[in-house]
Amino acid sequence: MRIHIKVSRFIILFLTFMLSVSFPNEIPLHQLPEWELDVIQETFKLIRDHRHLNLGNKLRAIPWLYPDNYCAFRADLAVSLIEKKKSSLDLPRKIIALSSSNIKLRALSRYAFMGKTVSWGYHVALAVKNGQQVYVLDPALNYSAPLLLDDWKNKLNYRRNLPITIINCHPYSWGLPPHSDCQNPTRKVMNPSKREIKKILRKEKRRLRWKKVFQ
Repeated sequence: MRIHIKVSRFIILFLTFMLSVSFPNEIPLHQLPEWELDVIQETFKLIRDHRHLNLGNKLRAIPWLYPDNYCAFRADLAVSLIEKKKSSLDLPRKIIALSSSNIKLRALSRYAFMGKTVSWGYHVALAVKNGQQVYVLDPALNYSAPLLLDDWKNKLNYRRNLPITIINCHPYSWGLPPHSDCQNPTRKVMNPSKREIKKILRKEKRRLRWKKVFQ
């Protein structure tokens, strides 16, 4: 078991190093769509609140309140929702945050299962720009409003000061490079199946119920 953990950490560290060499740590502004501030706020509320996923006989929003995992699925669902409800907009880019060490990202979350933090090997969210500012749409990390890029990175670095690599990918991309077509995907966004969506929604429902009982 210990050998397996050490090998896994080595693989993550090596992959992060290769990605940091292959991809600059600054997001080229010309690759991000330009949105007005009111559109950023409005679209953030859309992906956070819009109930369109079936769970039993109820409609649910994207499961932002189960932060442990599934960030790539949530990003895909958000891209699809924006494409459907706001077809006139240029789609946001997907950004992937990776710790540039073998230590995981860590964020404060009131919806963590145990304690107050969640940890990730990597984390995916959506990004746009307004002028020279980059805004990240990530209700799993900040439920109340979009975050400026530096604030988003700081939240992923809770009580730490780790270097973080940011990868900027096409909105239809899936997974981590080099095992994904980050810049030039050959197909549209890979939505999770209905079965997978229900699985995540049930996990979120159980988490909210558990939090209600013990808080």
